[in-house]
Amino acid sequence: GYSVGGFNLGWNHFDMGADTYPQMSASTSIGGLGVGISMADFEDASSQDHDGMGIHVSGDLGGAFWVVDYINEDDGAGTETDNWYLTVGTGF
Repeated sequence: GYSVGGFNLGWNHFDMGADTYPQMSASTSIGGLGVGISMADFEDASSQDHDGMGIHVSGDLGGAFWVVDYINEDDGAGTETDNWYLTVGTGF
């Protein structure tokens, strides 16, 4: 990963023999909200290419936090899904 001036870049690459799984992400803070994007691409030995893209927004509520995620996923077999997730939690 790399971070400069509040802008963060991340990259992972998993090599599992015949399968590979690269991931990339970027995030920053805008107006007190955390904003990020991510991408992953899984290529397995059976030649099915699974990929996904996400947009993430987060905020702080004092002792609690919230995250909204939009995830678009293609399973490599012609099925594409769009999902929204809301996570609320506390940290101490």
